[in-house]
Amino acid sequence: MKYNQPTKRIFSKRLFVLFSVFAMHLLTSVAVNASTITVTSVSDLQTAINNASAGDVLVLANGTYLNNTLSISKSNITVKAATSGGVFLNGTNDINISGNYVVFSGFQFTSGNIGTGTVLRINGSYNVVTQLNFSDYYASKYIQVNDGTQYNEITFCNLEKKPAAAAIGCTIQISTSPTVPGYHKIRYCSFQNYFGLGGDNGNEPIRIGLGAERANVSRTIVENCYFNNTGFGDGETVSVKSGENLIRFCTFTNQQNAMLVFRNGDNNVAYGNFFINAGGIRVKEASNIYCYNNYFYNSGIGSTADAVTFTYDNTTYPVVLNNVNFIHNTFVECGNIDLGGTGATNNTWANNIFKKSSGSIFTNANSGTTWAGNIRSGTSGITIATGMTSLDPLLTLNSEGFYGLPSNSPAINAASSSYPTILDLTNIDDDPTLISDISGQARVGVKDVGADEYSIATTSNRPLAVADAGPNYLGGPSIVVSSQPIASSICSGSNTSFTVSSTSTMSPTTVQWQRSSNSGTTWTNITATLDAATTYSGFTTETLVLTGSSSTINNYQYKAVFTNTIGSVDSNGVALTVVTTALPTGLATKTICGAATVASLTGYTGTALQWYSALTGGSALATTADLTTRNYYVSQTLNGCESTRKTVAVTVTSPAPVASSLLLCSGSTVSNLTATGTALKWYAAATLGSQLASSTVLSTTTYYVSQTVSTCESSRTAVSVVIYTPASMPILNADGP
Repeated sequence: MKYNQPTKRIFSKRLFVLFSVFAMHLLTSVAVNASTITVTSVSDLQTAINNASAGDVLVLANGTYLNNTLSISKSNITVKAATSGGVFLNGTNDINISGNYVVFSGFQFTSGNIGTGTVLRINGSYNVVTQLNFSDYYASKYIQVNDGTQYNEITFCNLEKKPAAAAIGCTIQISTSPTVPGYHKIRYCSFQNYFGLGGDNGNEPIRIGLGAERANVSRTIVENCYFNNTGFGDGETVSVKSGENLIRFCTFTNQQNAMLVFRNGDNNVAYGNFFINAGGIRVKEASNIYCYNNYFYNSGIGSTADAVTFTYDNTTYPVVLNNVNFIHNTFVECGNIDLGGTGATNNTWANNIFKKSSGSIFTNANSGTTWAGNIRSGTSGITIATGMTSLDPLLTLNSEGFYGLPSNSPAINAASSSYPTILDLTNIDDDPTLISDISGQARVGVKDVGADEYSIATTSNRPLAVADAGPNYLGGPSIVVSSQPIASSICSGSNTSFTVSSTSTMSPTTVQWQRSSNSGTTWTNITATLDAATTYSGFTTETLVLTGSSSTINNYQYKAVFTNTIGSVDSNGVALTVVTTALPTGLATKTICGAATVASLTGYTGTALQWYSALTGGSALATTADLTTRNYYVSQTLNGCESTRKTVAVTVTSPAPVASSLLLCSGSTVSNLTATGTALKWYAAATLGSQLASSTVLSTTTYYVSQTVSTCESSRTAVSVVIYTPASMPILNADGP
């Protein structure tokens, strides 16, 4: 591989897709109106579990709780610490998960003694236990997954410092069934600093099956786990005692006295693993073993462990060490590769690189091995007639911390195709055709020899560090809320939004907004129509939008829940304040005498009153707008929030009479003026002044007329009057002029 920068994501795309499908089932199979309930005692937690509905999240407040018994029989629920790592379950513990689709998260077990008991037993299926820490706790087993169950996951947990004086037992036991494959996963867990005398003492970090279960098909996957200094607990880091299991993408380091062991059971696979300053792989009473794309550095040095050990023991089972295959692995400065001597049959070593500066590479040769396409730099130690080329592969330390191929390596495009078909585990996303190398880079065309394919492509696997596994509160992979939501105060009926963001060492990350109507006691997943008082959108994005929010949701709280393969993290919960301004006060009816404008609508109390011609929408009316008999609507505005509108029925009485210009003869009086109206009154001025007497002689000018209805005198209508005076006529007599 080329010396490019390592990726932070140590998992395959296909693997994440599978996890995402599982995670989405957990999210979509629960009730939409699921609640989050916080309790402050283990007894209250048990009560909440007993009363839980599908989708409920049950939260135990942070603190230390002693001598705990929990039975989780309900399905589709989450039981978690308020803060991941914030709850210590100490003293005696007996926790049993018999429900399905249960998430159990965030608890620590750091002080206690249950003798030969097991802390956590899983009797259901499709459960996830995650973000747990077991440290210095006295028990035979920390976690046991019982037989007959399926698809359980143990993720992002730390198991360490099991006391040497504790009862004998592995820290994780996967029990197997003769009829039901388990398909369990142990992922991104850290196993560190086990105490004891080492050797075969039954204190393995992980055991899959038992000797009596060797014929059972388990199909358990151990992946992306970090093993550091576990050899004093037991010489077997992972003890495989059943069939069709997969160990991949793990790092074993600082434990020269412990090995990955295919102890019993056939048809098992290991690929993509790093054995650095640690014992390598041992195969004992097992056959049909496939180890490919693994890297061994300084493996099996100065201890009882080797880089590879074949132990031929057919005392119990007549056929062992048959069809054991090591293909496309790289060994650099390692201890012995012990081939087991007499008894091994049909074994293949193909396309491996061996580089060793001093001492023999192999010991204890057997006659049942075929060699093809291997490259060695160093002393073989045994006779290999064909299939092994003595050649310096020019290995170079790359930026990801292991020795790979430079562009001029003779191992490039030098692999042989003469090796058995690699086992493809049923319903497991594995890589039997070696599509990828140990770094996750594509093998194109003729493959390169060794675990590494020279490439400049992006990588997805590298040696793990402690920060790549285990709980986030102990420094493992984490989701961090990088931007918290901000509380909002809005006017009733208006819109608002809340925005968050997150960062994570793993992606993609999903978002689900929740709201609480009881000050954070319970939380409900938001949907578009969760509350009639508003319409929600963007509730599965980083920005939640509320449209048309009414006072019904005043003081509701909102938070976002981020979820990915690590687990879930909540943002802060923040409050929404919906300000409602009271209606103006005043009569619901208003009678106005005569012509009137909006300015005539007096007698209403409020701040910054505005009048409208519609109950909703539209623009405020100008104060000079004329009124007619109809409904008008008034609001007030306080602190920038306008109230809803009060309805006022306005009656305009005695409108001004209707009149036209008049042409009258000289000598006409007020009594000769005409207009349409009731109880007409005529004036010489548009306003003020006294009513003209009916005998008042008219002149050419403008007069003004009002009408009176029910004692209400209208405004005055202007009437233009022209007085006509005829010309003088001659006087005639009988005799003529």
